[in-house]
Amino acid sequence: MWAIWLLFSLLSIDQQVRVEGFQEVQLHLKIGAFRVHFLPTEGSQLTLQGTYWPELIDTPRVEVEPEGEEVLRVVIELGTQKKRTLKWRSGFLDSNQVIIRVPREVTYTLDLELGAVDAEIDVGGIPVKNLDFEGGAARALLRFSAPNPWIGGACEIDVGAAKLVLEQLGNGNFKTIEVNGGVAAQDLDLRGSWRVPATLKINAGMSKFEIKVPRDVGIRVRYRGFLSYPNWEHFEKVGDFYQTENYGSTEKNVDLLLEGAFSLIDFDFLE
Repeated sequence: MWAIWLLFSLLSIDQQVRVEGFQEVQLHLKIGAFRVHFLPTEGSQLTLQGTYWPELIDTPRVEVEPEGEEVLRVVIELGTQKKRTLKWRSGFLDSNQVIIRVPREVTYTLDLELGAVDAEIDVGGIPVKNLDFEGGAARALLRFSAPNPWIGGACEIDVGAAKLVLEQLGNGNFKTIEVNGGVAAQDLDLRGSWRVPATLKINAGMSKFEIKVPRDVGIRVRYRGFLSYPNWEHFEKVGDFYQTENYGSTEKNVDLLLEGAFSLIDFDFLE
């Protein structure tokens, strides 16, 4: 009975933003209690499609503001909870879900601010100059399924208490990457194109990091702080650094700086 009542209480999300004709889109997503799928697409329109329960969630907000002739600023706010809460809240929030499709034809700066969400975000093949990701209490998968055409940008990730999986980070083609971890375990996958030598900085507070390293990627590591169980089996010590044998001789090189307190760093070298 409650399920039938909920079904007829849901409202639809169906919005489009035309991005054609702009050189850059500054896209800011602020997402609360939602299940989110973020996908690359072809065409001239950024689209949102989904459902939400209005008894708990405010009406989704989309603001579009041109900044000159070349830049479009887009702010999307989803999942802001109303002050009133209900006994069945956690179950009903599963009904709030959205698919966001982003055209590859435009260059982006992405600011992703996620609250208590379950998110799968694929930015593969989207030209991204800069990416800021804030995880909160999210469970998120951030995937780079295809190379980023924009070479040498910057990426900053703040995960807090979130559980984050980063897949094919090398396809981001960022020059600088900073990951600020809380206490949750994090998975970093360094597969990808790595079109530019990169610096990857990880700040942590007693986090566990599992880092997947392909054999064609050279790694040089320096750490400052506390590392409970260092494992340098596949590294050689050179001065203040630990580096893989192929560092500097391969086309794909990453300087990894570890700062803070780590309960475990596990390097998994892929065949």
